[in-house]
Amino acid sequence: MMLISLIIYVFAVFFLGATVEHLILEHHDMNSELTESLMYWYGSLSRSMLTLFMVISGGADWNDAIEPLMDVDSVYMLFFVCYMFLMFVGVLNVVFAHFVASATEIIAQDQEALVNHEIREWRFYAERLRAFFKHADINKTGTLNRE
Repeated sequence: MMLISLIIYVFAVFFLGATVEHLILEHHDMNSELTESLMYWYGSLSRSMLTLFMVISGGADWNDAIEPLMDVDSVYMLFFVCYMFLMFVGVLNVVFAHFVASATEIIAQDQEALVNHEIREWRFYAERLRAFFKHADINKTGTLNRE
């Protein structure tokens, strides 16, 4: 979880820096559509981190979040795609694999408990069957006859 947070933080700082740099160097009108879009998606560190979390968790569409960055410079699209690739292929698959391994271990333990329960029941029934036949052996010969 810390690794995911660190990666989100690093990319959020990068995209926030790109936003600030663009607004300072280009002297854009603060009411322009690009400026409003940049401020909405990447206007603060917390907003940038939220945006990056939302795009990997399905809370926001990639296109909506990447569009203002592409309008600033297409190189940011490359960094955004690298972020998505890193998160999906690298980090999230490792996290999901850990959860699957844990679930598999829990299932194996449950299966073992079920097998142990079945063995105890078989032993119980076998003991009851022995007691029945021992009780049925009236003359204590170890055999039963039809009488």
